[in-house]
Amino acid sequence: MAGAGSSQASGLRPADLWRLVTAVPDELAAGGRRHTPDFFARGVDGTGIVIDVRADDRIEERDAAAFAATERACSEVGWEFRRVGVPDPVFMANVRWLAGYRHSRIHRAEVGRRLTEVFTAPSPYRHLLRPTPEVFGEETAH
Repeated sequence: MAGAGSSQASGLRPADLWRLVTAVPDELAAGGRRHTPDFFARGVDGTGIVIDVRADDRIEERDAAAFAATERACSEVGWEFRRVGVPDPVFMANVRWLAGYRHSRIHRAEVGRRLTEVFTAPSPYRHLLRPTPEVFGEETAH
């Protein structure tokens, strides 16, 4: 089943470029089955993807059949299907660690603005390899 080995809960890889991710309000009817997927995403290239989230150890026979029917239906209309499970523990530990940097005690508005400028503007990668005062300001170049 597509996506069964994915390590991210959303099923969207960091390299994917998506312009729309939404919860699916309606059920799909496929192969005599009715199933409501968790998410639908549309890539910037127009690619459609249906995402179901269920931990591997919580998939019963009926669920597996519904996922298989959904995958076949997606294939018939040119969409991709991904079934994702529990996020990788290392990935989640990194997310929790990074989330700590949202705390107001470490917020530096000017550094945030400069980082946003640097990482959203097209530029060669070589000057991003090492923080320098020219790129990030004196306080961050240690």
